[in-house]
Amino acid sequence: SHILTELADFCDSVGIIERGRMLVSGRIEDILDRLNPSDMLVFEVLGDPERASGVLAAQGDVREVSVETYKANEKTRAGLVKVVAALEGRSQPARRAALLQALVEAGVGVTGLTTRQEGLEDLFLKVAGKGGGAAERFSVDTMRQLLGERPQARPEPKPEEAA
Repeated sequence: SHILTELADFCDSVGIIERGRMLVSGRIEDILDRLNPSDMLVFEVLGDPERASGVLAAQGDVREVSVETYKANEKTRAGLVKVVAALEGRSQPARRAALLQALVEAGVGVTGLTTRQEGLEDLFLKVAGKGGGAAERFSVDTMRQLLGERPQARPEPKPEEAA
């Protein structure tokens, strides 16, 4: 299917084929977990994103913090920004609560918290190399290693093909 966002709603397993070569296959959930083994927590904060970023960056399991703004046409979001924390590994409810508590204790006005995970379309763009250039693309061997498979030997060219 070409509508990847809908594909995950009615399929458990997928295969991504490029130029006749199977790049990755398996259960969608397993593939996504292996290729993106960490959570992104999105805190919606009122006002001071620098303070929120500093509090989150000081936490031991937060590997990266970024700030995103809402689009200008989202009038109901005036004064709000998104502070995104990339964690080492998956976040458990107790860990999310502890991060939220640290922000509140530091005087940050938190109005929302969501978990962002990559979906099937994001996976395809990484695997097929269509999401942000060569740096974003996983090689086939890297894909296999991430998925716990052994890299396959490349077939030697036949003498008539080598010339």
